[in-house]
Amino acid sequence: MNTTPSAVTVASKTSHLDKTVGASKPITTTVLAFAAGTLALGSIGCGDLIGLINPKDARSANKTVAAKQEGPKTAVEDVAKAGDLQQLHKICWGKAAGDVQTACDEQRRVALETFKREATCDNVVEVWRKYEEYLTDDFRYGEKQASKNVSVAGVKLASCGKTDFVFEKLVHRGSAKGSGEQLLFAMDAAGIDVEAKLLEYMKAHKSSLFTFEHAGHALDHLTTYLHTKRKFERCTEYFPYAKVLDDKNFGAFNWFFRKANCKGAEKLAAKRLTSDRASTRSGACMTLGQLGNKSHLRKVNILAKTDPYMKVEKKARDGRLWEVETWPVRQSCKAAAGKIQLRN
Repeated sequence: MNTTPSAVTVASKTSHLDKTVGASKPITTTVLAFAAGTLALGSIGCGDLIGLINPKDARSANKTVAAKQEGPKTAVEDVAKAGDLQQLHKICWGKAAGDVQTACDEQRRVALETFKREATCDNVVEVWRKYEEYLTDDFRYGEKQASKNVSVAGVKLASCGKTDFVFEKLVHRGSAKGSGEQLLFAMDAAGIDVEAKLLEYMKAHKSSLFTFEHAGHALDHLTTYLHTKRKFERCTEYFPYAKVLDDKNFGAFNWFFRKANCKGAEKLAAKRLTSDRASTRSGACMTLGQLGNKSHLRKVNILAKTDPYMKVEKKARDGRLWEVETWPVRQSCKAAAGKIQLRN
């Protein structure tokens, strides 16, 4: 059987690794298409395959890839001067020729300048939505600038009375110390009373409080802000709202109440001892351990002895890895019972 291909086509394409791992090097995929004949794997070696590819064609393909990823900065700068955010975005993501890093940086900068120029209190929400994709794109080491953009836009929104939008659409962004948390501190620095605005928001939305998408992350960032700024004096004002939160979201305020040593929070915690969520039961015991009294001891002791939640952890011992059963809720409640007994 004739195994010699009658034609070979070399094609290259480039894609970026997932932006979350900060990859910048392209992946080049070479596709060999044979127009005729059957290639028997057992009849041809790697050296023969390499010989089928014209070195000149391979070099040309690599140059094309490099040009697409590392094009002239001057071309990108011209696009930036024209304020063409769509084209900057394409170059940033490798969908058009140009210097990728410059395009990403310029996209964020131009987007912020455009937002500040166009946004007024009458249209600030619409302008944010129009440029959100460009303002918050953190591809290619852009986390710092993207966070700054969110802070600038968020302060503008809050200053224009759009705090509901800020709490529901911006504050959840990022992880610990990410853009959502930074926004809250930027609002504080701009003279906006974040705590007062939060209490107003919670009062207005008590019937469906923190049910929006990513509400848990927003609450984590809000309570972290309250703790960091030592906003403890008004902690009891959160009780009516924490009371109506579901078990998942209650945890953020339960943590804050412990940090604030907020007297009265033990009553809220005691009602969560029967939660279906193991983390909620554990957190409730922790709060009772800090703030509870003898009246809570019986229920805490019951969980310390009978809570059903168990997980298996791997621990190294004697040069080997062992699977060990652990009982997190029982441990938290046992510790809490001891603290209550010592106090009373």
